[in-house]
Amino acid sequence: MKIILLTIALFSLNAFDQKQPSVSSQSSGDCSPNILANSGGVQFVCKTAIDEETSKKIVSLLNQVLKKENRPTSTDAINHKLDEILEFLKKGEPRRLNDSQKAGLRDCLKSNPGSFTIGAIGNNQEAYTYASGFSEVFTAAGWKNEQTIPVAIEMIAGGMWSGVRIGIHGTWDDATKKASLNAGAPETLGLNCLQAAKFGATAIPWTDMKTGSIRVDVSEHPQ
Repeated sequence: MKIILLTIALFSLNAFDQKQPSVSSQSSGDCSPNILANSGGVQFVCKTAIDEETSKKIVSLLNQVLKKENRPTSTDAINHKLDEILEFLKKGEPRRLNDSQKAGLRDCLKSNPGSFTIGAIGNNQEAYTYASGFSEVFTAAGWKNEQTIPVAIEMIAGGMWSGVRIGIHGTWDDATKKASLNAGAPETLGLNCLQAAKFGATAIPWTDMKTGSIRVDVSEHPQ
């Protein structure tokens, strides 16, 4: 059996190198307010790595809200409202696989189908809907769902994690910081296809996970 080596622990498929909005009581970070000195005005300029249409909607909405705040307001109240707005920016738009990503994934996964499992954190509709997109794509590509339902609901104990995690069969060498995967196996192809789709995720090799299968777990929005 051929073995391939690659660095994979905390492996970013794409988006983890993008800056996330900063949330604090100070004016700092990619989506922080630009406070105009001595004018009593606040203007938002968003520089995060999001599409132009979404950015324009967010900036327009926030500036409209702030223009309406023309009555005398305490500093604490202003700070509270800014915290709420920045928290909204931090969470961003709901995560979804777009049509192009779905088509590319489906065509890529078809060449060597295996089995899959998709899970989503409980009590989080955004995560469940995002996870459903992966289940639809794997099914359309001819992969076998190891569950009787499209998406399993997960209850996490012992510590929360965020974002998307991809589990595959493999071993990890802590000394070299490299993982060993089975060359040509469905899970290795699947990982390459997911990487090509360009979304943020962490891939983790598991020795007790059977070869030929892949698992995608979706938790809350990355912090």
